[in-house]
Amino acid sequence: MYEAPFTIERGRAALAAILSAFESPHHGQRILAAKQEAGNSMIRYQQVVFPLCTEIQLGVIAQFGFQPDGEGIIQFTQHIKLMEREDQEVARLFQLVKNYFIPPLVLPPNSHPGALRN
Repeated sequence: MYEAPFTIERGRAALAAILSAFESPHHGQRILAAKQEAGNSMIRYQQVVFPLCTEIQLGVIAQFGFQPDGEGIIQFTQHIKLMEREDQEVARLFQLVKNYFIPPLVLPPNSHPGALRN
């Protein structure tokens, strides 16, 4: 369980470190290969890309005092969700991190966002 004070500054630093890890040459190549393997399949994305990003994130949050496991990631995310309400930079960085975990929405040709509404 995380015990030390986790300040907004540490939250920003942790999110920036996660993004830096995702963008590092080694991990960036792994993520790119996983995304290529997943293609346009959301299921494959969740099977291949999501676990890889989680693995990388676990390594980073451990450096900030969180356990590198499921409970640690839940605690980290809960802290960040509280902080993003108070700090726009935390919210911005957290959105960038989440973008790695959630595949981009690809609309079919000749469609537009309004067509998706009922």
